[in-house]
Amino acid sequence: MFLSNSQSRHNSLGGLGVVLFAVASTILGRVYTARTRGALSLDAQLFAYIGQGWAHGLVLYRDLWDHKPPGIFAVDAVLLYIWPNSFTAIAGMEFCMILGAIYLAYCLAREVNARPGITACIVAITCNIAFYNEGGNLTETFLILPEMASAYTYVLFLRTGKVRYAFAVGLFSGVAALFKPVGLAPLLAAVAYSSFECAMTRRGSRLLIRAVALMCAGAAFSWLPFAAYFCKLGLLHEMFFASLIYNFRYADFGLRGIHKLQVLVFLEPVLVLVVALFALALMFAVSYRERRATTWGFLLLWAGADIAGAVAGGRYFPHYLLPTMASLSICLGVVLSELVRHQQRWGAVIITFALAPLVLIQAQDLAHLRTTKVHGEFEQIAWDINHDKTGKSTLFCWDYLPGIYLDTGLRSPTRHLFAFRMAYNKQHADEIMGAIEHTPASYLVFRRTGNIDARFADLLARKYSRWKEEGDLEVWKLK
Repeated sequence: MFLSNSQSRHNSLGGLGVVLFAVASTILGRVYTARTRGALSLDAQLFAYIGQGWAHGLVLYRDLWDHKPPGIFAVDAVLLYIWPNSFTAIAGMEFCMILGAIYLAYCLAREVNARPGITACIVAITCNIAFYNEGGNLTETFLILPEMASAYTYVLFLRTGKVRYAFAVGLFSGVAALFKPVGLAPLLAAVAYSSFECAMTRRGSRLLIRAVALMCAGAAFSWLPFAAYFCKLGLLHEMFFASLIYNFRYADFGLRGIHKLQVLVFLEPVLVLVVALFALALMFAVSYRERRATTWGFLLLWAGADIAGAVAGGRYFPHYLLPTMASLSICLGVVLSELVRHQQRWGAVIITFALAPLVLIQAQDLAHLRTTKVHGEFEQIAWDINHDKTGKSTLFCWDYLPGIYLDTGLRSPTRHLFAFRMAYNKQHADEIMGAIEHTPASYLVFRRTGNIDARFADLLARKYSRWKEEGDLEVWKLK
């Protein structure tokens, strides 16, 4: 009885330690979002501006356009409507979603015979690393929870064979895709692994077809509310064009001079996760016939799909790899658990050696928190405009400068807020130039070192005069 009580007390203390560690890690990761908009990336500022506009009567894709699904804008719209201009509210929502993902990682680890406490702690560290979050309020931050939920329900489907879990797989993956198409990674992995299992066992084809159909139905169902909303406004095509079709061209364009695979160099700080991926692949190959390995193949495909999604983005940004942190962390949890199971005497050493680099990264995040910029890069330009604008003033930023829109609250004469879209779609290029020519903005902002279209330069010469300069930024005011 004494040993039983002691063991129970030990387990309770261990569980409490995991909870406290998860909460502390998540608070640290979200402080970067809460430290005002200056700590946010350009994308995060844009999402907040569009969300704020949507919350106050503008319509996404009609009045404000961006090549993202509506999920991130809907979240920001609700939060900024309830708590105007509060990035603490956004940080609070991120906190809840990341903590939910950590809890599901704990549950998922139990289902795949991994040590749940260790696995949850790994997810708590990696999903809160400041390098990959880039200030927060990014699509990748919000899709981690539904991706984890999709993976968890698929493992439950593998364990029980109950088809209701198949619908949930698609539903949660569809919700993740509402933030970014790469959220479909667990759904694609589930379909691929189900097909693999069916081919290897030569049975269950009927169950496979039914399960895949339910997964796809679940994914479609998650998009229904937004589809109905935009259909009513005559914008259904715009939603799917912006969410899916446009991104093929955008991803294909990429950054000139940079190979798409170079985004993978950003995995160097978490090299232990990459090593774990290859180790799990080897373990699966050796132990495929064993029951405990039945879920490993899915985990490998899920991590692979996440990595493929990051590469397919065609850009050299660390936050593209944030979704991979969750799936790779689960893989590391499985590998460590198997190593400890076979080398119990060295269990503590193995876990310490594997987790030390990740803990060091988070310690560095804590040390660097004081040096995080609090003010936005374009604060002075926004301040000047705010003290000169009238109720009818408008703004157009030739370069990608969403912080100025966010700080001034001004609208653009076109639904496209920046000129870089002209490179990906001729129709958008004509729309942008036609709008700013027909209804000139009160202020035009651009970088002197950037590329200026000849038509834009002619517009400046005819209708504008130089008004302010700040660094390499120029502000021209309508004559």
